Amino acid sequence: MAIQKITKDIITDNAVDGTKIELGSDAVGDIMYYNGTNYVSLPKGTAGQVLTMNAGATAPEWGAGGGGGGGGGTGITGGLENDYTIGSTNYRSHTFLSTADIVNNGSDATIDVMIIAGGGGGSGGTGLSAEGGMHQSGGGAGGMIVQTGLTLPSGTHSVTVAAAGPGAAPGTPASIANVSHTATVGGGQGVGGVNGKVGGSGSGGGVGNQGGTSGGAGTAGQGHNGGGGSDRDSGSSGASGAGGGAGGAGDGASSKSSIQHGGIGLQNNFRTGSNIYYAGGGAGGAGTNTFTTGNGGLGGGGGVGNPSGMDGGINTGGGGAPYSDPLPSSAPYYGGRGGSGIVVIRYEL
Repeated sequence: MAIQKITKDIITDNAVDGTKIELGSDAVGDIMYYNGTNYVSLPKGTAGQVLTMNAGATAPEWGAGGGGGGGGGTGITGGLENDYTIGSTNYRSHTFLSTADIVNNGSDATIDVMIIAGGGGGSGGTGLSAEGGMHQSGGGAGGMIVQTGLTLPSGTHSVTVAAAGPGAAPGTPASIANVSHTATVGGGQGVGGVNGKVGGSGSGGGVGNQGGTSGGAGTAGQGHNGGGGSDRDSGSSGASGAGGGAGGAGDGASSKSSIQHGGIGLQNNFRTGSNIYYAGGGAGGAGTNTFTTGNGGLGGGGGVGNPSGMDGGINTGGGGAPYSDPLPSSAPYYGGRGGSGIVVIRYEL
């Protein structure tokens, strides 16, 4: 017997509920709509997306919110904006290379942040002495903080970015007002006979007078220790430690001829969607009476130079480096500047 088309009301009002409807591959959050022939399912979108119509205005589809920013209302402004996609997730980043404001014109937004303080400078001096070229150490990288799932309240917030510091001095802290902790500056120079300085990452230790020196301590969760310096030999030569980086400690000196590389930084993809190294430590100097080439850590760490140490990378928080022995005929001999910091804020679209 053929099945006949239903031509009259035989189903009681409100008698059909969701348990009687199945569109196939149903999942939590899916939406049902009529496509002109039948009812079909539209899979749920991702956080921050809004429902729009396709180009032909015939069916709904998910699209990016109008400047929203993870519940950010009418939009977030400030810094250098960049949109990118990782997998199936769309992001917008706001990069701050100098101090400025970020403004959330909508409701509270969920954000990820990367904050890097200024790096410490490499050592400088005036000649072959306890503070001379072969005794100089590398600056530590600025503290690096990476946090996800933070809240950016509605309103205006100051973003503090570390300016580049002079050689032999640390940079400045970095922070986002009312959002996250402050990143600690990198350790400054450790001159001859002096232990390294504490910082986001510690600086290297200088050449010891009565035994080797120790590197400066890094700040937990922000960076690593600097390397220690060697003791002087009978000719008053020695080598100094390298600055620590966000990803690893700086090399320690074992003898006057050893070469100390800066501690490696860490990679982060918040700015562009691709990994970039930040917060590398500055190299340490050696006293071999030859030009030495200690390398800075990946992430903007400065390398040993002559007559002056190399600067940490701009907007990386990298540590500066000292100059190398043998000394040129002129003086003074300057340590490299610590690299300026950076702040990046991103959120899902």
